[in-house]
Amino acid sequence: MDKFEELKAEAKSLVDAFNQGTATDEQKSRLVAIGDELKTAKTQMDSAKSAQDLLDALNSGVTEGEGTTYSRGPAVKSLGEAFLSKAGDLGALARRIKSGGVEAPEFKAANTAHTLEGLAFETVTQQVIEEVRPTPTVANLMTNAAMSNPVLKYFRQVPGSTEGAPAITPEGTEKPYVHYKFEQVTAGLSKIAGVTDVTTEMTEDAPFLVSLINSFLVRDLILEEEAQILNGDGAGDNFDGLYHMSGVLNVQGDAGTNLVDAIYRSTTAIRTQSKLVPTGLVIHPIDYENARLDKDGNGQYMGGGPFYAPYGNGTLQFAPSLWGLQTVVTPNAKQGTPLVGDFRQAAILRKGGIVVAASDQHDRNFTQNKVTFRAEERAGLMVQRPAAFAKVSVKAA
Repeated sequence: MDKFEELKAEAKSLVDAFNQGTATDEQKSRLVAIGDELKTAKTQMDSAKSAQDLLDALNSGVTEGEGTTYSRGPAVKSLGEAFLSKAGDLGALARRIKSGGVEAPEFKAANTAHTLEGLAFETVTQQVIEEVRPTPTVANLMTNAAMSNPVLKYFRQVPGSTEGAPAITPEGTEKPYVHYKFEQVTAGLSKIAGVTDVTTEMTEDAPFLVSLINSFLVRDLILEEEAQILNGDGAGDNFDGLYHMSGVLNVQGDAGTNLVDAIYRSTTAIRTQSKLVPTGLVIHPIDYENARLDKDGNGQYMGGGPFYAPYGNGTLQFAPSLWGLQTVVTPNAKQGTPLVGDFRQAAILRKGGIVVAASDQHDRNFTQNKVTFRAEERAGLMVQRPAAFAKVSVKAA
């Protein structure tokens, strides 16, 4: 039994125990973490199959001439495969690049997956491919909102601006007024893009092209998107990121306070001030390392050691979540300042999806036998309640 099937079997037993009301605290904790492990194992399994599936599709019998048709292969699983499916085969890709370029269908971050199959060479079908995120990112904590226009205007209540409150009113007496104050917020879309060059010889290697698009261009574009979500300063076309956004709470622990304790106190601040329940934590790798390696007075790891679960109880986890919050460990977080929040109060705005295009009609590509690949998306950030988030820090000793 492979790793993915083992995890599925374990997950089923945990769910059964939970539904029957017999699950222990350790089993409940394991049920929270096993979802991420299943996603990682599934991604690794799919990646191992993708290159062979693509080669099978490209070798499925293509003929040329008047009335050319291309036989139907397996559904593509990624943007890289969709790009090659759009071109038809490697020979057709080379010809289309020389004749002005080729553009893949949009690669959209959405909750509904679509597949692209059976395209005729002469037909351009703008299908949508589910975005693959092999590791957790901040965007995974939020919802995705499709945009038809480049700008979204919405209203949100000014924190702490409510005047008055409903009250018991005797018959015939004046009813109390409640005054609310709202502000109009404009959320725009920004373009995130990147280009890279490869030699024409590289374009003859199908698995390499899939890897270039999926593992390099798309990955780096997603990392920049995450950096904007957290650290965008609102200047120019930059996002108004969570670390700079007005209205986000600041929770600071006293000198000597453990940062993990301060993180829990931030959940209390969000519950009491915004009346919302935190769902996620974004933390820098060094801060997470310090928490993971923390020991008690007996020298035992608080979160479990390299071979044993905490105090020998339950299942050992490599990267357990903190305080039951869905935890994203990313270098885009500020070291010493984790971010806690109800991420359901924020949404990633997207117009279309990620688009990949290629052409040799750029600069000196023709004389140098190079092809330029471009990946781009239009995205923005909407935060309905900034007080649903808290920046956590500890005072210097």
